Amino acid sequence: MPSLVQKSEISIGNTKVEIVMQAGFAEHGYDQSLNPHPHCHPNFEAHYIEEGTCVFYSEENKINLEKDTMILIPAKVYHAFERSDDNSRKISFEIRLVKKKNGSDLFSEYEELFSSIDRPLIVNGFSPEFIALSACRGIIIGEEAMCKINANFTIVFLKICDILRSNSQLSEKKTSERTAEINASDEDMTLIQILSYISRNAKRQLRISEVADAVNLSPRQLQRILSQRMKEGFHSILTQNRIAYAKAMLSDKSNTLSLESIAFECGFSNYVSFWEQFKKITGESPEKYRKKI
Repeated sequence: MPSLVQKSEISIGNTKVEIVMQAGFAEHGYDQSLNPHPHCHPNFEAHYIEEGTCVFYSEENKINLEKDTMILIPAKVYHAFERSDDNSRKISFEIRLVKKKNGSDLFSEYEELFSSIDRPLIVNGFSPEFIALSACRGIIIGEEAMCKINANFTIVFLKICDILRSNSQLSEKKTSERTAEINASDEDMTLIQILSYISRNAKRQLRISEVADAVNLSPRQLQRILSQRMKEGFHSILTQNRIAYAKAMLSDKSNTLSLESIAFECGFSNYVSFWEQFKKITGESPEKYRKKI
């Protein structure tokens, strides 16, 4: 399970923005497996391709990302990255807006901006200021380094907002900010760990008690966090992870496994259950989905 390397909080006007960076940052930004690792995150996510190229998977999309490309991913969108060459490196972080007690006009502006995006956005030839972040990757030590990364992240955040504002295809969809009962920063860390554990172990039989033990919660606490923050329960999220794996396998033209074998490979106990859940989530049967790719 990835551990947190650094959490940076920046202020833009009266709006606080939390930047969450996970262990490994650029150096270990890819799963070494040849197979994509589908997963989602609780917050808005950004990736910058620092070196080399990689392949991005999201739903039915499969896109090659070149150096100096940034991709912006909304919360709860299942996706995966795959290395295209041994030199590939990316910088990854999550962004969460934090509302102060007295509120802020800027907060409302940024909240509306971020809630309007419901699909990944790809930006080529990103500004050189963002590359300065590469010098700060890894564990951050000392006040000077912290000031530097805060300054860089402020630039990045504002540039992301510019990208969102200038994109003419943004959806009008609105989402509301959900308030956590416990400290928001601690809950963000816990939720990231929960989703990561489920995603990495979805292909086998997995119980909520095991996940709860892994993040030092009771099953009831874990279920509450998922219900409040993701608006879904443990079994629903587990099933969606399994379907994400199945879609990745069905999209791979070199994969000759039967549908029944794919069902078992992705953690389903029988083919009927797999077929029903696949149709429910994707709107089409596994057979139709494979033929269409």
